[in-house]
Amino acid sequence: RVRNPVKPSIVGNNMASASLERTSSRNGMTENIGSTTVTLGPLRIPLPFEARSTFLTSVTTGARVGERFDWKGSILPYLSGSATTRQVLPFADSSSNRRISPVLALQHTIAASSRQIPAHERKAMGIAAQIRGCGPDGGVVSSVKGTAELRFPIRYKNIADASVIVFGDWYCVQQHSCDPFKGKSSIGFGVRKIVQGLPLKYDFCYTSDGKIKNMFGLGPDFDA
Repeated sequence: RVRNPVKPSIVGNNMASASLERTSSRNGMTENIGSTTVTLGPLRIPLPFEARSTFLTSVTTGARVGERFDWKGSILPYLSGSATTRQVLPFADSSSNRRISPVLALQHTIAASSRQIPAHERKAMGIAAQIRGCGPDGGVVSSVKGTAELRFPIRYKNIADASVIVFGDWYCVQQHSCDPFKGKSSIGFGVRKIVQGLPLKYDFCYTSDGKIKNMFGLGPDFDA
């Protein structure tokens, strides 16, 4: 892995990496995989009124080589890529006298791959396409995913480092190259609180297939 192979003054943050893998599936299929990945970003884009925006993209090209190597059909090249944009838009700037300033946060990701992408990469793309409350059943070859959050910081007496969010998530995926796209969505609210340095989060949502779900997790919300 090489960080900033291209001067940051030209492209910004960038990284190039190469890998060799040997995989074995439960049905006994074994493959050797070689790939290279180029990542650009996150590239920060200044916006007015203290708003923030970032852009991140990566492209992977590689080849799968079957256990029986004959040069005729066992070399399967593939290509995949993704791009993510994030925007954080405060309702009031830091010079405002308001104690509580709601924030609108947006994130959108698009990912696509060729038909010969390895099975474990397909599964990883499916996991990445999940949203709160639902996700694809298995791997995918193409996906579009979006989320919007309205964040309300809480500042009341002894309560600090806490917030309430209202969110809407959606995705649209294609599980195989010949399949139609299908999608799901969810809406809900959540609570965020930092306890002894741990960012705790709890979300409650209603999904497009009529289910009510709640989730507990760790980690900060996305930023730009």
